Amino acid sequence: MKRLAAFLFPLLLLALLAVPALAAEPVHATLDIQDAAGQYTARQVRTVTLTLDGQVLETDIPAFLLDGRTLVPVRVVSENLGAQVTWKQDTRQVQIETGQVSITLTVGSAEALVNGETVPLYDGVPATMAALDGLTRTMVPLRFVSEQLGAQVAFDNETSTVAITSAPEVTYHLTAPVLADGVLTVSADPTAQPNIFTLDDPSRVVIDFPGGILTDSGFGRVDVNGTAVTAVRYNQYDHGYDVSRVARIVLDLQDGASLEDLEITFADGLLTVLQPATAPEPPEEPETPDAPADGPLVVLDAGHGGTDVGAPYFDYYEKDLVLPITLEVGRLLEAAGVRVSYTRSDDSTVSLAARAEQANTQGSAIFVSIHANAFPQNPAIEGVETYHLPGGVGAKVLAENIHAAVLAATGANDRQVRTANYYVLRHTDMPAVLVETGYMTNEAECENLASWEYQQLLAQGIAQGILTYLSAETGG
Repeated sequence: MKRLAAFLFPLLLLALLAVPALAAEPVHATLDIQDAAGQYTARQVRTVTLTLDGQVLETDIPAFLLDGRTLVPVRVVSENLGAQVTWKQDTRQVQIETGQVSITLTVGSAEALVNGETVPLYDGVPATMAALDGLTRTMVPLRFVSEQLGAQVAFDNETSTVAITSAPEVTYHLTAPVLADGVLTVSADPTAQPNIFTLDDPSRVVIDFPGGILTDSGFGRVDVNGTAVTAVRYNQYDHGYDVSRVARIVLDLQDGASLEDLEITFADGLLTVLQPATAPEPPEEPETPDAPADGPLVVLDAGHGGTDVGAPYFDYYEKDLVLPITLEVGRLLEAAGVRVSYTRSDDSTVSLAARAEQANTQGSAIFVSIHANAFPQNPAIEGVETYHLPGGVGAKVLAENIHAAVLAATGANDRQVRTANYYVLRHTDMPAVLVETGYMTNEAECENLASWEYQQLLAQGIAQGILTYLSAETGG
């Protein structure tokens, strides 16, 4: 009996030692993977399991190891880490964006653009395309993308599991607004980056503190009845940003008042809002210039205006930068024999509904809205974007014509033709586009937008794009 036990014990020990080895046996799958020449080749790859903060991420095409790097479907990792993903078919690029970082990966390229800077990918392993059972997905290097988005990545070879740990959210506290001697103050963390913008109907100035948590109260109101501000409201907004906590302060404005009537500063953790000594005069109704009698009508829409200043950066307001561009576009079109109508030709407040209604009631052939962009979370971003409504064939052609002509005239960075569901695009009955002429949050580009020489180049490009479109439509 002792001899039998002595014989069985080593066997039992070997069996126990073999269990982990069996459990760690890697799983392989055969996928069609695009090679450097753009051709799909069937390859057997080792698949891996993905987890985010301990939860398994499901994928329709498995993540896999290729040349020592884990490749994953781009949307799975990016969107679960709070980023937005855009695929650009013409350039074979995938763009991953949050409020803090912009990543552009090109299929087959060993380099990426991160906030406008060229960065080599780990081990030179590029993004690629993979297909399985009729599905095709863009596969991106997991560790590179995750770490750029602030997450950490760990690989367990025994279980073929990649564990992603999302970055902890940074929050800070700020006080509720205090009104004393006509001055409104809010105390916050000195590292906070408040986002200031305007909203209409009714007119109000919004000051958002992404990551901010109101310590005194979740919401409240302070009656002001001042020369520009009637009341101050505050609450935890907590959505619409890449962070879950947002403290929002809203300044309700008197009739005729605007952001430019206020002096808003944020320094050393103290937000200060000062009002003028006397109330501003209400703006007069805008007058639309007369247009030639015949030919196609183009409605030009200078964004914002009056109490709606648009983006405010580097001592410039968006409304003031886009108006001269719009008027110059109109002058060039009229010189070419095109009828032109403006939604505003001066610093007037015009609602979005009124802009769209004017285009519809005047029987406009096309509608072109001109704006300037802003992205304070990443001041490095610059360039021109042109938007049209999804599914609009004529609008897409118009947008492409204008976009190409503007790039040719200015040499600006190409931020692509895109789709959006903007009000003035959605509520106009004709081909309509919205041109973002540049980023005011990029100081160099903002100075360009403020110079008359560059405004003329933008106007020449927009006008040329419109003329090219009209010529093709009319057979001229």
